[in-house]
Amino acid sequence: MTVRHFLICSVAALLCISPPPVRAAAPGSLGDGHGIYLGESKILDVESTRQLTLRENVLEYQFSPSGEKIAYVTSVDDHGDRYFAIKIVDTWRQDPEIKTLVKMPIAKDAKDPEDFPFLRMVGWAGDDRYLLFKRIELLLDHNMALTSVHLESRDLTMADGASDPTPVESIDTEQSQGSLEYAWASAHDQLLVDRVIFHWDGKPSRRERSYYLYDPLTAKLRPLTVDPADVILGWVDGAHLLMVRTVKGAKPAYRQYDLATGTASDASQPEWWDKFPDLHLDELHDLQPASDPKDPSLVLAVVDHRLPAAQELDQAPASTVWIQRDSAIKRFSVLPLGVTPGYYKPQAQWSPTGKAVAFIAHGDLFLTTLVKRPANAWEKLAVGETLNCDEEKQIATSNVKQIGLGIIQYSQDHDENYPSVTGFHDKIYPYIKSESVFSVGGHAFIYHAPANLSLASLDAPAELVIGEMDMPCARIVLYADGHVKAQEK
Repeated sequence: MTVRHFLICSVAALLCISPPPVRAAAPGSLGDGHGIYLGESKILDVESTRQLTLRENVLEYQFSPSGEKIAYVTSVDDHGDRYFAIKIVDTWRQDPEIKTLVKMPIAKDAKDPEDFPFLRMVGWAGDDRYLLFKRIELLLDHNMALTSVHLESRDLTMADGASDPTPVESIDTEQSQGSLEYAWASAHDQLLVDRVIFHWDGKPSRRERSYYLYDPLTAKLRPLTVDPADVILGWVDGAHLLMVRTVKGAKPAYRQYDLATGTASDASQPEWWDKFPDLHLDELHDLQPASDPKDPSLVLAVVDHRLPAAQELDQAPASTVWIQRDSAIKRFSVLPLGVTPGYYKPQAQWSPTGKAVAFIAHGDLFLTTLVKRPANAWEKLAVGETLNCDEEKQIATSNVKQIGLGIIQYSQDHDENYPSVTGFHDKIYPYIKSESVFSVGGHAFIYHAPANLSLASLDAPAELVIGEMDMPCARIVLYADGHVKAQEK
């Protein structure tokens, strides 16, 4: 892909050039979600009291290292005054405060995406202190796309909320194309910068490439001396970089660059390399569904979905955002977060702490806070956990109440006659439609109503016992009028 092609496509993607958007479903609104069973009587669920929705035409976003803030890029049209902006929101506040850090105006006569400047997030550093971003302007000269690219940093601890931008590196020339690629070290304390400039004379005639290491805490940019035959691919760890050497007529050879000594040695590509794309030098670091940073068994996924005709969208294409966990207990293996209609997949991301998930859908940013809550008695029963006496009594009482309701409904349909003991289950099942209510933990409901019992023949239906479920801690008794009592043992 040429630099010109990349830039134009990037602007189009950021501006969401698509069919008219349909609002995404609110987080947690997909189907009958039961949460995810984590073991030891814990369920991962949505914290319904802590949700955040930003309807600001959000283009991209990133959590801060603490997970307490989100920085995002948005496009704004304020009565004809158009601009891109980077804003920050505190996700933990009950009434979130939004601050605007950067504005980048769009010329009023700019209509084609090729004419638009834009902003891109680069990332956070220094425990929520520094935010790095990239300004890109497209300077068109006939058929030649020229770029002005500025990589900048802001200190967010200043009294007014943010410092003036600190220049990191830039490409600002009238006769070249260029790009600034970057990759963070895993600790987000060092930024590797790849600066490439193409000098033009009708066609590419010369390419300049230089590498730098930027420390956000000291605001120092250190050049790296690299053999021209070597191309840096990204980070191995905080002290080493992976390079590849390509020589005509020979196979590519991997090398490892030592930042302390400035020397390179033969190496091989790490087996884990493809699993950590954030360590790679890349001009576009797209958000990818991935594992919870604190629990790799939990995976954030964006999957294709079809909305039913009952929702008046006639099997419209959609994407579902959910958290999933491989488990033999299928009912408790998925936590739905939301559905967004349309062909464009949401950008979904874990917070660094694993305590929240955010995703963009049609310009809206949804943040869902997660909670690990105790499993209730019914959930413990469903996953096969041992119930205590109170939990068994709670479930048994509920089940016997359902049976009692089914008996009353049966009698209303049969001239107020109660079902006989013979074939009792088959007679009551159409009113209950669940086999599980007839027993709890191996303890079955016993029906023993007298033969030919009818409501008209009873003087005191609230005193006649017609069934029971004998549990270790209590005897759950059903009376002819349908009420239930738990008799402690």
